[in-house]
Amino acid sequence: MATIITFNDNTTPHSLQGTVGKEVFLGTGNLMGVPTMSEVLYPPKPIQAIPETVQPLVNQILGLVPFLPCVDSECRTYSESEYINIVLGHLTETDLYYNDTSTFLISFNAWYSLLYSTTIYLQEYAGGTWSNIATLNDNTYGTYIPFNTYPLQPSITGFIVKWRNVLSAFGEGIYRIRITGVGAKVNECGVSVPFCLKEYSCTNAMNTVKFEITLTSGLIGHHSNPAVLVNLCNITYTDSIRFEGFFGYEKADYERKNVEYNNGIIYKVRDEVIKKYDLQTGRLPKWLHDRFSAYALMADTILVSDYNYNNPDYGLKRKGVICDSGYEPVWVQNSRKARVKVSFKENQQNLIRKRCCDGRK
Repeated sequence: MATIITFNDNTTPHSLQGTVGKEVFLGTGNLMGVPTMSEVLYPPKPIQAIPETVQPLVNQILGLVPFLPCVDSECRTYSESEYINIVLGHLTETDLYYNDTSTFLISFNAWYSLLYSTTIYLQEYAGGTWSNIATLNDNTYGTYIPFNTYPLQPSITGFIVKWRNVLSAFGEGIYRIRITGVGAKVNECGVSVPFCLKEYSCTNAMNTVKFEITLTSGLIGHHSNPAVLVNLCNITYTDSIRFEGFFGYEKADYERKNVEYNNGIIYKVRDEVIKKYDLQTGRLPKWLHDRFSAYALMADTILVSDYNYNNPDYGLKRKGVICDSGYEPVWVQNSRKARVKVSFKENQQNLIRKRCCDGRK
C-alpha cells in the first residue's frame, strides 16, 4: 500500500512550501511517468523557492546532495513538484545495502580564523515548520568531522549522516541538515534539500537504485564553478545517493584475439567477455544530474545496487562498476527535471578464455 504524507503551508525559507493538502507519494510506481516517491500528486501548485532554484554554497566540498543558502534571492518559480531525496534505514541489519548515508563537508577557508562558532543541526519537518531536533557534534547519528580532522585542510568540517541511526532515534519523517557559521565578518547559513526517511523494506525500496562512491586523495573540479579545484589530498571521501531508476539490462561485448595461418585455419588465442549494464533514471532535478555526473561517475570506486522487483538479476547488490558512456539528460519543455541513460561496465573483468597457461591475461 502507498503512504501519503501531507504538508501544511510554511513560510520558512527552503522549507517544503506549497499549499495545504500538498502530498508526497511514498509508494510504488514505474519509469513511464507514474509518480513515485518524490512526486507531488495532488494538486501541482506554484511552489515558492523550490530548492533547485538557488545556487549551492560555494564552500561546500563535493557532496551528492547540495547545501543551499538559508535565504533565497531567486525570484523565479515554477509550478512543478518538488524533489525530495528518499533515504532508507534498517533497524536490525547494518549492511550498507539496506542503509543509506549522506555526507556533508563545508570548508570556511579564509574565514576559518574569524569564526566564533559553527553548528550542524538535524532538522525535522512537522506541523508546517522545520525544527532542530539534534545537534550533530558527536557520532550519535553518524560520523562527526570537526575542524582539524584533515591536517592539510584544517578549515573543513562536516557530518556523515547514518540514516539508520536517525530512524532508530526519531522514526520515519522528513529531515534536512542545517549548518551555521558565525564570527567576525562571517554569518553563513545553509540547509540541505529535504530527505524523506523510511524504514527499509522491499516495497519502500522498489523503483530505486543506489550509488555508493569513494574518492581517495587527488584533485577534482567543482561541478558548477570552473575556477574551483577541490584538493582531496590525504582525504578519503565517501557518499551515497538513492533515486528513482532501474539498473541492469546486462549485455556482453567480446574481445577476441585470433591467428590466421596461410592455409586459412583460424587459431583462437584469447577471448574475453566484457559485461555491460545500463542505468535508466526517473525524472531528476538538475542539481542531481550535475553532481552525479561529476562526482559519482568520476569516483575511484562506484558501487551500485538495484531494488526493482522486475529486475531479471537480483544479484545487483553493491556491484563494482565504472562509467562507460557519456551523460546526456533528456530535457523537455515545461519541466525542470530530466531522465538520463548511462552505460557502465564491471570494474573487474575476469571472464576470459585463453590457450596459454603462463598465468598472464
